[in-house]
Amino acid sequence: MNTNIMINGKLLDVNSVEFDGVDFKDYPDFSDVFVLSAAFVDGTLLNDDEIDFINSNHDLVYTLFINHLY
Repeated sequence: MNTNIMINGKLLDVNSVEFDGVDFKDYPDFSDVFVLSAAFVDGTLLNDDEIDFINSNHDLVYTLFINHLY
């Protein structure tokens, strides 16, 4: 995965992403998973609009979650 995810010109710290809605009975789809919180590499937390932006792209959320698991 490309670990250089930019949001509003800032680099996302992919290791800081926290997820919710995880249901392993839904494997491998994980259709209810969403990003709960995350930070940029400078330590600044993403605001609600930035979290919503990530969550609006389910493919990105799924990729971040799968990489988080493995």
